[in-house]
Amino acid sequence: MRRAIEFAKEHASILAECVDNPAENFAWGHFNTRGHVLPIPQGFTKEDFYKALYGVRDSGSTDCIALYEKAREFGADVDVYITDQGHNIGTVNVRVRKYHEDHPEVPKPRCAVIVDFSDGRCTTLEDGLRRAEIPVAVIKPEALKESAMVAEAIKAAVKGEMAVIDEIMATSLPSLPSWYNSL
Repeated sequence: MRRAIEFAKEHASILAECVDNPAENFAWGHFNTRGHVLPIPQGFTKEDFYKALYGVRDSGSTDCIALYEKAREFGADVDVYITDQGHNIGTVNVRVRKYHEDHPEVPKPRCAVIVDFSDGRCTTLEDGLRRAEIPVAVIKPEALKESAMVAEAIKAAVKGEMAVIDEIMATSLPSLPSWYNSL
């Protein structure tokens, strides 16, 4: 998880750029055995995110959904996880379903975006969220170096897995040349 924390220090400001009015609509935290809500940086600069993550280290077990309830209370409709997906505290889909059974008025997130540091070796979080019927987009960390790339990746995740097909189907075909029917 050390790589994920270092990535967050370097690139969290890019993620915040993708949020409309981040001062009000951005919340974040880190998790190990428990979830820890982090303070919103004074500014949304790389330096301010470094300050907010000062002293945060990887330790303990990993509960990837330790902040799931806090995200629902905040009203998040897109959950972004920067993780190696090494979840090992409870079953993801069982806990998510239990939360929504206990809180039927609270909607699930529209989607989850996983910045995956497992190099495809672990899909525990992804599989659990999919079983809980939450659409998931998995992104490699190297794809998130510029805010335009982040915005496009999150836009595709929000639209869902069928976004590319829908976009192709909505594109009009070029018209035939006027001479086509005269042959």
